[in-house]
Amino acid sequence: MSADPTSAESVEEVAEEATDRRLQIELGTGAAVAAVFLVLRMLAVAHWDWHTVAAIADTFDLSDVEIGHM
Repeated sequence: MSADPTSAESVEEVAEEATDRRLQIELGTGAAVAAVFLVLRMLAVAHWDWHTVAAIADTFDLSDVEIGHM
């Protein structure tokens, strides 16, 4: 990286970091929407009975899921 903050290299790095951050925000928002959808869907299927939803959620086993690092 050069000392000049307006050089093409530093501008490209800043643009790349901004793109990475935007992607992280979009993926995080998408995951949150998906989680809310699943919870609401389970509630609808269970006729809004929290005990049934808790029993359904208890059947999920996510212990074998590995999350990759960026």
